[in-house]
Amino acid sequence: MSGTPPVLVATSAHDPATPAHWAEALAAQFEDARLLTFDGDGHTAALNSGCAREHEARYLIDLELPPAELVCRD
Repeated sequence: MSGTPPVLVATSAHDPATPAHWAEALAAQFEDARLLTFDGDGHTAALNSGCAREHEARYLIDLELPPAELVCRD
């Protein structure tokens, strides 16, 4: 849709409920999506990673996307 902001898709690499490949497939469906991956366990990247939380907040507040192919490790 014209005029909509780019999409940020966040995932945890070892999420037992929603596998990371689902997030990768979702991001691939959008022309301008960005994928943020937390390289850890758990269902919610923002709750389990300070790095992911910081980048998700920047996106939600300022629509600032993280660097392409960002992998958070904390």
